[in-house]
Amino acid sequence: MLTVRRSVMLVIAHPGPWNFQSRVRSERKGTMARIQESDAFACLKSDWETAYRFEYRPGTQNPYRACRGDDGTEIQAPAPDELRNLIRADYLARPVPRDKTP
Repeated sequence: MLTVRRSVMLVIAHPGPWNFQSRVRSERKGTMARIQESDAFACLKSDWETAYRFEYRPGTQNPYRACRGDDGTEIQAPAPDELRNLIRADYLARPVPRDKTP
């Protein structure tokens, strides 16, 4: 009878603590923030696109902008969440007529 033995060798390429995930997160912190802002802006547009027109102007103090669909009043904010709050307040004060077509 033939017996086969297998051995496994574990090689540690980088000695030290196993802290890979936190190291990756810290290196990409700026990128992740931009992705989260981009996603938040996309959701904002999806929620309010029937009443407001949206625009993003990088390099400005308030790059996130929305214009009312009825009179063109512009609302500006430095972040999508802040723009959402301003839109809600604006809409509560003066609702924008929405397009009835599907």
